[in-house]
Amino acid sequence: MPLIDKYLKGIDFNLKFSGGFLYLNPNIQDIPLKSAKQLQFNSLYPQLIVEISKLDYNFNHDQKTQVEIDKFIKTWNYFQDNKLDIRSNDPEKYVSIKTEINRFYGKISKTTPQYPQIISTYLNNYYRDLLEVNGQKILYIDTDTIFFIDNIDLLEFDISHDIMDVEYILFLENKRYIMKKTEIQTRGGGKNFQEAIDVLKRFIRDDKIKELGL
Repeated sequence: MPLIDKYLKGIDFNLKFSGGFLYLNPNIQDIPLKSAKQLQFNSLYPQLIVEISKLDYNFNHDQKTQVEIDKFIKTWNYFQDNKLDIRSNDPEKYVSIKTEINRFYGKISKTTPQYPQIISTYLNNYYRDLLEVNGQKILYIDTDTIFFIDNIDLLEFDISHDIMDVEYILFLENKRYIMKKTEIQTRGGGKNFQEAIDVLKRFIRDDKIKELGL
């Protein structure tokens, strides 16, 4: 998965990392929806770390950190080549390696802050393009997850991903939503959350009644 040059433009190493990209389509906030899709990028940050390590940047880290990066890349490549066999034959090892890979982002963020800055800029630039091209089809974005309707153009973003059907969903605000796939699932909580769950359940009930023609 080579990086796309245009999304690397505008990197400022003097800026603090601001966290993952968040977007909620204001036209669908607090409105129950039917027939959405959820796209989940697989190991998004680890894949970006591997590619960023190939860039010709002057990373301000010591030799020990470089050794850790090299070890991470070796582990990543091994896992990509053998993960199906490992998952079938040694599930505990599979979980252990995957956990190690996913935790590396936190480690590299402390020793080499350029990595999260590059990742933040790269994803922000990509998601802005994605929103411009796909418009109202995009419902919600949170770092490595996209909710959308119909079909969307992912542009040239060649990262493995899974797409799941979401039967019903209700977005309250960033990081707070309720959805139904096979059963009701929630993200977030807080004030009026149970009321929102009840709203979605009533919407589902009314839709089922409508489908039956009652």
